[in-house]
Amino acid sequence: MFLTRSVPAGLPVLAAALLLCAPATTAIAGPVPASPGTATPAATATAGLADPATAPRPGFATPSAGFHDDLFGSDSCDALNNGSPSTFTCEATGWWFSGAIAPLVVSWNQGDIWGWRGVVPEPSRNNQVTVPNEVSCGSAGLAPTCLIVGLHYDNVRYETQFAELCYLSCGIVNSTSPPGSTWSSLQDVSCASTTFCMSVGLAGTSRKIGRRIVYASHATAYTWTGGSALTRLTVPAPAHSRASELAGVSCPTTTQCMTVGNYTNASGKSLTYSALWSGGSWTLQSALNSRGQASTDFQDISCPTTTQCMAVGDSTGPGSHGFAEEWTGGTWQASATPAENGAALTGVSCPTSAVCVASGVHGNAGLIEAWNGTSWSVQPSPGTKAPWSGDVLLHVSCVTPAECAAVGYRFSPAVRRAKRTYRTLAEVWDGTTWQVNATPNP
Repeated sequence: MFLTRSVPAGLPVLAAALLLCAPATTAIAGPVPASPGTATPAATATAGLADPATAPRPGFATPSAGFHDDLFGSDSCDALNNGSPSTFTCEATGWWFSGAIAPLVVSWNQGDIWGWRGVVPEPSRNNQVTVPNEVSCGSAGLAPTCLIVGLHYDNVRYETQFAELCYLSCGIVNSTSPPGSTWSSLQDVSCASTTFCMSVGLAGTSRKIGRRIVYASHATAYTWTGGSALTRLTVPAPAHSRASELAGVSCPTTTQCMTVGNYTNASGKSLTYSALWSGGSWTLQSALNSRGQASTDFQDISCPTTTQCMAVGDSTGPGSHGFAEEWTGGTWQASATPAENGAALTGVSCPTSAVCVASGVHGNAGLIEAWNGTSWSVQPSPGTKAPWSGDVLLHVSCVTPAECAAVGYRFSPAVRRAKRTYRTLAEVWDGTTWQVNATPNP
């Protein structure tokens, strides 16, 4: 999950994916460098895991020594039941840049190394930018069944949503922008089984007023039920909203999903937004907003049961602070987190109704907080070595209270933001400590 959640609703979320990795708590809008590339979509990916030393590198660009970025934005971990000593497995997605932006998908089994998933199909031949925003996997047997969602550029001006299903190999799932939209993006996905997932995001139009381009957006949601395409749902918008987006979704069952996001009110302020999908119909939920802050933005949500959810995000102006809200008894209520200025919470995972783990960033350091059913506390997380001593943990996924993996990226704080390069980062929790795992970079 990227920090695109804090971009005002309606602004295409990859306007500056390369600058998104700054240690600030919100994304930065700006143009993506356009570079020539020749994508050749693969029909299927290499089956199973590949040796990082010999596997085809994802994407189609040649790495450049001068400017090269690799990062993870999301992961999904599940119990592993294939006769091996490992008890859980994870899939991590992200992107890498070197002349073009290409998808990055790796797999990991407990006690093993993170390895390439193989060749990931590109959505179109014209595509020079493919960004998997999120991944969610159904229960894992011999191998996990995972749905990846995100965005790609089918032309030089606007992004288009995409979805991809991976089992032993990966293939494109049909997904198009809603009618009347000129751009769209899928922000999150949650799979309650190997044949049901819900994905959410935003879509909209743009028009030029003078020298400005004005974007108008609306929240979107889709279901996938085992076929070759996503099915679009009609999502209710908050009253008097000028723009809206859904940033997170969690489905505890195949018939219920809770979504969270943000909307822009009549005065231009960014506020929280939540909607419950149950039995095929939607109901708006009244989420809270941080007092005294200019904006309150949800980033992620996790629902361990049909009656309980935990959502996290960041509030800004003045400063930036992470926050959490718990949905229980049919209402949202504040769940106080440690008061840390310059912090943001971008991911959350609740393996049980009494345990949640949140990931994010505090200054130049990765941030992990744990909830024990009553209160939140900061968990010590290992820093990475110089020159990559800056850390951001964008997402976390837990199978049990003793089995979690958080992913993100490393950077060099000494290098100016505009010239930084980033490397993938994964940390694993064994119930006692967090440890950094070696991860591949293209």
